[in-house]
Amino acid sequence: MRFLRSAPGRERELRDLWRNCFPEDSPAYLDWVMTRKVAPERARGLEGEDGALLCALHLLPLRLKMRGKEMDWPFVSGAGTFPRFRKRGYMNDLLRLTFEEQREAG
Repeated sequence: MRFLRSAPGRERELRDLWRNCFPEDSPAYLDWVMTRKVAPERARGLEGEDGALLCALHLLPLRLKMRGKEMDWPFVSGAGTFPRFRKRGYMNDLLRLTFEEQREAG
C-alpha cells in the first residue's frame, strides 16, 4: 500500500470512487463537484500493490478564525473506499497519514 499525496492523472478513478460511495449524488452535482470544488492535487489516497486506488479523500481549502487569528485549515470532503476494499482499515490509515502530513506541514 502506498500513500498518495496528490492524484493528478487519476481523475477518472476519483470520479468513479465518488460515484460508488455517493450514489445519491446526481451526475450534474458530480460534474459540479469535480470541476469546481475538488482538485486531484488536493486529493489524498491509498494505492494497492497493483496500482489500484483503494480509497481517497479531498482536502478543501477552509479559512477559520480561532482565538482572533485566521488560519487555513483543510476540510476533509468526499472520503470514501471502493466497496471491494472496505472493512480492511484503509480509510483509518488514510486519515491517519493525511493528518500526520498536515501536522508536519504546520
